[in-house]
Amino acid sequence: MTTSRGRVSRYAVEEGWGIIDSDDTPGGCLIQALNIHTPSGTLNAGDEVDFEWEPLPAEVEEELFRSAALSVRRAGAAKEPPPPALDDDRPKFIGGAWTWKS
Repeated sequence: MTTSRGRVSRYAVEEGWGIIDSDDTPGGCLIQALNIHTPSGTLNAGDEVDFEWEPLPAEVEEELFRSAALSVRRAGAAKEPPPPALDDDRPKFIGGAWTWKS
């Protein structure tokens, strides 16, 4: 696991995923709602964030993503526990594919 600082380039609240741009994660780093540690439980495009991430195995790399965030928080903020799940029906990236089931 590696820690980096980056900027949210896209975050779709209703879909529960987004992208962090960082020099350390070329091609973008995938964010999932379950890994966001902010008081609101969400992010906005343009937010500067600190994030722990890991590279995705070659067999599950998405077209645009080579890495996935394990924990995301606003830049400089202490880690906070994740907020309660807003909607369990949001898609999740599991086993190399998007799914509606956990």
